[in-house]
Amino acid sequence: MTGRSMVRKSAWPIFAAAIVLFLLWRFLRPMNIFVVDERFERPMQVETPRGITSLSAKDCGTCHRDIYREWAGSMHALAWTEPYFQVDFKYDGSLQICLNCHTPLVNQQQNLILGFRDRDKFDPILAPNPDYDSALRDEGVTCAVCHIRNGRIVGPFRTEKAPHPWNMILRCRRGSNPV
Repeated sequence: MTGRSMVRKSAWPIFAAAIVLFLLWRFLRPMNIFVVDERFERPMQVETPRGITSLSAKDCGTCHRDIYREWAGSMHALAWTEPYFQVDFKYDGSLQICLNCHTPLVNQQQNLILGFRDRDKFDPILAPNPDYDSALRDEGVTCAVCHIRNGRIVGPFRTEKAPHPWNMILRCRRGSNPV
């Protein structure tokens, strides 16, 4: 037996053990495997700017047709409805914290977060949300998540034709745009 074939033979048990350990971790992992940053502990409160009728991407799409079509085929649009996410969400116990990324607007969530029973923010105190909109929830990460700040639309292009207040975008990422 050559040195190479011995290495190959001894590598299989190690590889098999690694697969078994990964599968055990995947199915027996602790529920809270990440830290909840303060910016993501609650859904975003977004004020509907004057000049638009709702926070729905469909409404944005009446003027921004090409951008809407691109968004509609994206993972942002599927953030709530994507089947793998739905299975994983249920498997993990339908944690409220998952909603803050997959349906990040207050109006997209059935419950309001009043506070937390634990320091890690995985056990929120909830109350029914009177402004809950299931159609908006189904849009996942909709246009308003990134493009509305302080009651104004933010975006990369300047135009005087917009029927709504508008600001030039300075930085991207949830919670970090100072506009």
